[in-house]
Amino acid sequence: MDDKLEKLRKAYEEDRPNYEQFAEGLGVLIAQLCREGNVDVESFSARAKDTKSVVKKIQRKEYSNLDQVTDKAGVRVVTRYLHDVQKVVDILNDQFDVIEHVKHGNDQGLTFGYSSDHILLQVSDPRLSLPEWRRARGLVAEVQVRSILQHSWATISHSLVYKNEVDLPPAALRNLSKVAALLELTDDQFDGFRHEVLEARASYREQIERAQWRKLPLDLDSLSEAWTSLPNQALAEAANRVGYGLPLEPEEMTPATSSLQRLIGVAHEHGYKELGDIADAIVQASRDQDFLEGLRESLTTHGVALSMTTADMVTLYLFAEMAEPSRERHLGAGHHALALIKRIRSTENA
Repeated sequence: MDDKLEKLRKAYEEDRPNYEQFAEGLGVLIAQLCREGNVDVESFSARAKDTKSVVKKIQRKEYSNLDQVTDKAGVRVVTRYLHDVQKVVDILNDQFDVIEHVKHGNDQGLTFGYSSDHILLQVSDPRLSLPEWRRARGLVAEVQVRSILQHSWATISHSLVYKNEVDLPPAALRNLSKVAALLELTDDQFDGFRHEVLEARASYREQIERAQWRKLPLDLDSLSEAWTSLPNQALAEAANRVGYGLPLEPEEMTPATSSLQRLIGVAHEHGYKELGDIADAIVQASRDQDFLEGLRESLTTHGVALSMTTADMVTLYLFAEMAEPSRERHLGAGHHALALIKRIRSTENA
């Protein structure tokens, strides 16, 4: 190693703790900004480039000073959806001084390496006036923003060593291009799927607000949105009158997703297709004294706690009704409720 390179190595070795602090703080800040911007981010990572890598880059690029190495501090943001990549880029443009934005991949003909956004930035005023950011003045970081699929591509292809198209055999290059195209298509499909789901939820919410929820199709999104509009209060009060401990406050009555999924599964087996069917079942359960008392007796006998949500109660009601359609409610409810509770517990412990 010549004297000039050794001098640069020592200079970076001394300054590296500043870059470590800078990268770590930047990662925390960007994560906070993404949360505030309601961006679905899968992971964040931050690092200061190790000294050996900096030296190798200086040699390879024939740099003459450390300022030419612009990725000494780095942050990687991996989003769940392709659409959110641009949201993160917009946040960075709004909150920092962006020096350079390079989009690798899609705009360069053959998409070797797929797509990834690389942004060089600095902390801007007035944030630099804060004590924790004063030492960041003049420091540059590289932020890479990718979707999960883009990141998967980068991780796997990196292990193959090849850095550009000319290094690859023709057959391998053709296959690589196919994989890149499939990943890009899949990213677009996931974006479209999320858009459809969000539109459906918004439509459900609008119909629920207009009290038109009874005819909505029975699925997890519609049931979650409409749950507080269903007659749960009547069932909770009826159950508690015979010794249960169901919550009565609206904010405590919203069940876990797993409870709603179990209810939907049993309801579909029962032939229910609309939210109105569930509402009717809740009313029927609240009026079925034999069911409520018989279930309480069986649960108490077997030492099972009587605290549950109304979703669990309706699931047990429908399950018992399917299992013993011709018998009185109190004869079959307890036995089949216990069977379902065992099934629930085995699922949760799996």
